[in-house]
Amino acid sequence: MDNGSSADILVWQCFVKMGFTKTALKKSQYPLIGFGGKRIEALGKIELNVTFGEGAAQRTEAITFDVVDINYPYNAIFGRNTLVKFAAVIHQSYLCMKLPTAEGIVTVFGNQEEARRCEDNASTANKNVHVIETPNEDNEAANSEEPEKSGGYPRRNTRRRCHCAKMCPTEW
Repeated sequence: MDNGSSADILVWQCFVKMGFTKTALKKSQYPLIGFGGKRIEALGKIELNVTFGEGAAQRTEAITFDVVDINYPYNAIFGRNTLVKFAAVIHQSYLCMKLPTAEGIVTVFGNQEEARRCEDNASTANKNVHVIETPNEDNEAANSEEPEKSGGYPRRNTRRRCHCAKMCPTEW
């Protein structure tokens, strides 16, 4: 789930593994923007049934996905369109989503360890290194611990991970 995404995305590799071919796609009119700030042309669109829940407490809705051919650690991105269609509420801190069905509320839990594993596998497979060379005097200013003198902030490791061990409450 990505409540910041205005599109529902299906990655081409997953699309093919589901047994579809390019002939199943409808033409996509607009490019997608936001994958690292890049503009991406979708290969096309496809409407698929998406189901959350099990047995009597399940819900299925038709979702239109933009199919893109990118190297991405996930198979699909459910964006705001899916959230609205399912009337879902997400709680990022608890890594869960709740949505109403005819038989009550369905709770869908994310798996933080699996998500990290996917992201780590993707990052080790795609190592892009960009080097910017600057004169020595600029390096000294950039590494200074006094941001007001260097015109910026000291360099620090900004990679953060949530280590939430709580379970999603059954009722909100």
